[in-house]
Amino acid sequence: MPWWIWIVGGLILAGLEAVLSGGELYLLFIGAAALVVGLVDLGGGHAMTTQLFVFCAVAGGLLIFFRRKLSNRLKAGTVDREVDTFIGERAKAVGELAGGGEGKVEFRGSSWNARNLDERTIIAGQMCRVEKVEGLTLWVRSE
Repeated sequence: MPWWIWIVGGLILAGLEAVLSGGELYLLFIGAAALVVGLVDLGGGHAMTTQLFVFCAVAGGLLIFFRRKLSNRLKAGTVDREVDTFIGERAKAVGELAGGGEGKVEFRGSSWNARNLDERTIIAGQMCRVEKVEGLTLWVRSE
C-alpha cells in the first residue's frame, strides 16, 4: 500500500477521535500507528506484510502502554473542575442536621449526604451553603 494512504488514513482516524469517540482514545492511537507506518514507508516500498506488522506492533504498543495513562490524566482534570463548582452553592436540608452531625440535603434536584460544619443545628427546610466536597458528601454550613 502506498505511504500516503497510511498518512491520510491516520489523519482521518485522529480527526474521527476528536469528533466521535468521546475521549476513549482508541482511534487516536490507531491513527498514530498508521502515521508511523506511512512515515516508515516514505523512503521505499516495503512489503505489505511488513507494513501490517509495523502497524499492529505500534498500535498495540501505544494502546497497551499509553492509552490508560493518558485517558486517566485527561479525565482526572475534568472531575476536579466539576466538583469545584459546587462550593458556595445553596442546598436545602431534608432533615435535621445536628451540629457536626450528618444528614441529607437536596442539592441540584438530588438528595446528597451532608455533614454540618457548624456547631448549631440546621433544621429541616433550612438553606445552607456548600463549603467542601469529599467524595459523595457535601460539607455544609447554615446561612
